Amino acid sequence: MTSVSARWPLVARAALLFVTVFCAAAISIEATRGPLQIAPFWPTNALALVAALRLRLHDGRAQACAAIWGGCFLANLACGTPLVASAWFSTGNAIEVMVAHTVLRWRSEGSGATVPLIFQRLLPAALLAPAAGGLAGILGLAPSSLAGAATLWLSWWLPGVLGLLIITPFGLFVSRRRLAELFQRRRSWLAVVLTLVGVCIAVSAIALAHRLALLSLVIPVTVFAAARFRVVGVALVLGALSVAIAPFIAHPSFSSIDEPALRMILVQMFLVADGLAGLAMAVLLDERDALTRRLNAEKQRAADTAEQRMRLLTNVSHEIRTPLNAIRGCADLLASAGPMTTRQRDLAAAVSEATGQLQQLAAELLDSARFDRDVSIAPTCVEAGAAVNEALKTLRAASPCAQAAKIVVEAQGVVYVDPLRFQQVVTNLVSNAVKYAAAYGPIVVRVRVSDAAAALEVIDRGPGFSMERDEIFEPFAQRHPGSDSVGVGLSIVRQIVEAHGGSVAATSAPFVETRISAIFPNKDLAAPSTSDTIETVNPDEVF
Repeated sequence: MTSVSARWPLVARAALLFVTVFCAAAISIEATRGPLQIAPFWPTNALALVAALRLRLHDGRAQACAAIWGGCFLANLACGTPLVASAWFSTGNAIEVMVAHTVLRWRSEGSGATVPLIFQRLLPAALLAPAAGGLAGILGLAPSSLAGAATLWLSWWLPGVLGLLIITPFGLFVSRRRLAELFQRRRSWLAVVLTLVGVCIAVSAIALAHRLALLSLVIPVTVFAAARFRVVGVALVLGALSVAIAPFIAHPSFSSIDEPALRMILVQMFLVADGLAGLAMAVLLDERDALTRRLNAEKQRAADTAEQRMRLLTNVSHEIRTPLNAIRGCADLLASAGPMTTRQRDLAAAVSEATGQLQQLAAELLDSARFDRDVSIAPTCVEAGAAVNEALKTLRAASPCAQAAKIVVEAQGVVYVDPLRFQQVVTNLVSNAVKYAAAYGPIVVRVRVSDAAAALEVIDRGPGFSMERDEIFEPFAQRHPGSDSVGVGLSIVRQIVEAHGGSVAATSAPFVETRISAIFPNKDLAAPSTSDTIETVNPDEVF
């Protein structure tokens, strides 16, 4: 409708607004003729507001105001309203619609998409516009009315607020996509039926008992509608209740208040408060859903980025391993080819050591990429001391720094782990300690075994680490800023330990003690489970 109406001439759009206002006002006036002569809610101004917005009449405010005033004036005259009262009614309605239109247009300019539109647009307009229209209306109606100015103003303001809260959400916020999202949820039609049943129960109780206090039955229905259908549900419930409850208000036993008009005002005040609370709840739930969708999108984007990064690391690691093997092989051949000078032997050893470090880095990158997808383990009973010594033997063979470092082993007992993965954990933890703390004292590798778990600890006296304890195990985290380490060794340790069902921890006191621990559950060595046995209870101990 918006794209079509934007191309219509201004006169045609104003004429369509005039017809809309005339029809809505005439029907509303005829519908309120009865004992109360007060509308439970006034839909005319809300319909005029939606029509003015949809027809894009902000470029012709004077024409829109004239169309609204003329439609209301002719409708009042056609329904038998006196000339002067018709003029004042029309003036108040035109002011109300134009104030709401101004608030909505002003609130929408420069607003962020994350700000809830209900709070930003609808509620200020719904509360301010009827107040302004009511003030204009009672200026002309108060002298000829027996009711006080406050009662007249409330009789104008409350139906206007309800009308804007009921009609405007459909015109501004409802779309096919929005309705499709609401009804794509599980059991949406069941929720519709339950909402209708709740409305019927509340109205039936009020009709049968004629008690104002039974309006409290409306609250859970509104809450349920807001939770399931958001703004649309609240508007529907408010509209249904306003129409259904209005005929019973004239009954004398509905309240101890004698004046039916005052009883209607009380009911309207309750529905306004209930509607505002329901809309607030709907807005908060919508905002939560938007934040959840944004979080899920960010998580998916992060997962896609991590997948691309790991794919790149895998490809790069595979590609560099072949030339590294060739370089290291050539360096070893040169070292064993014949007599060499001291400088030549040092250069060959440096080449061999550098390629060894690069090969280890490539292996860690491959492990990190593989472990992000799956970590396969095959636990068995392993002698802790033998496994630690085997890992240190391999590390010393590959790293001259590890050969020069003083490493103390305190390991005994049997652990229930994957042998190769356990040795990899030892290698990564010790090589990390050698890299940063070999020059500050001995490195202690300790394994403590209990019935329930085995703790592998690597302790050094180095400078420790400058980040949080949990961050040190994150992929690509560096123990010290500016380090040449890629930072995947400790993340691999955590992945392997967690695959065993264990946990990792780190504590650091610079140049006193830095301790990194890996806890492996000794499931195979744990005490037999007694879950299948019958538990016996000694009453003397319990009581």
